[in-house]
Amino acid sequence: MIVRFRSTSTQHKKYRELLQSSWDQDTVREVVVLVDQQLREAGIRLAVATAGDKNEDPELYTIPPGSSEILREYLEQLNYTLRLQYKQSQAFRLTRARERDLSAQVIHIVYLLTFPIWTVLDDRSGVKEMRLGGDTDFFDDCRSLLYLCTVHEVLPRLAHAKWERLKSLLRHALYAHASVMWADAPAQQHYLLAEFFDEIGDSRRAAHALLHAFLNTPSDDHDYFTTAYAYWSYLMEHNDLDLAESFALKLYREAPRRWLSKTKELVHEFYVSSSRDRA
Repeated sequence: MIVRFRSTSTQHKKYRELLQSSWDQDTVREVVVLVDQQLREAGIRLAVATAGDKNEDPELYTIPPGSSEILREYLEQLNYTLRLQYKQSQAFRLTRARERDLSAQVIHIVYLLTFPIWTVLDDRSGVKEMRLGGDTDFFDDCRSLLYLCTVHEVLPRLAHAKWERLKSLLRHALYAHASVMWADAPAQQHYLLAEFFDEIGDSRRAAHALLHAFLNTPSDDHDYFTTAYAYWSYLMEHNDLDLAESFALKLYREAPRRWLSKTKELVHEFYVSSSRDRA
């Protein structure tokens, strides 16, 4: 089975808009839609269903015309209590609905990030011989954006202990995506892994991944200095000044001439920043 991806100019425009936007929950939802749309158009449909709560108004007591003052006050008090209980139950339902929506969103993201791994592992899918064709580069670029949005926006929402299993599942999906989907693009692979390791609090592995993202970027690539700066700034943020200095000076000595002015600025920025920190 060949799954052939297509992309349109409208989708490319949407991708650029989302890439440059502030990554929030709206961005996550729109990126999910964009990735899911490409899968559907390629013939793969995902469905994540959740059960809803019934939303019924409270049944209030009718106050008969001409009722006594005592009966009226009594029934009004009962109705007040019923309305109060209804508001409380509605607040609970809303909380449960939001939790279900978050859970469904995470499961959906897990499937999108790990496609087509799960099709190979799942005998019921009937598509073990699946091959991907067409515009897979754009599909992967969109999923890379989904990966980053998930790390920065979705994972922080799973901080509570009740989300521990769901958070673990999502982390496994993120690691699998970076490790498997980007095996042929080590610079991007290590950049994504750096984001992952930083999110789980492993700064040593995050720095190591950023370094390898730089080492796997050709010196004539437009991202060469960007990856170098990302590694250097991470060292600075974590107060590893000796390693940051060593890297900046080595970069200044060995980088191609086209990067001379930028590497010189980097060395200057280091000594200005480090002198301020040590003051």
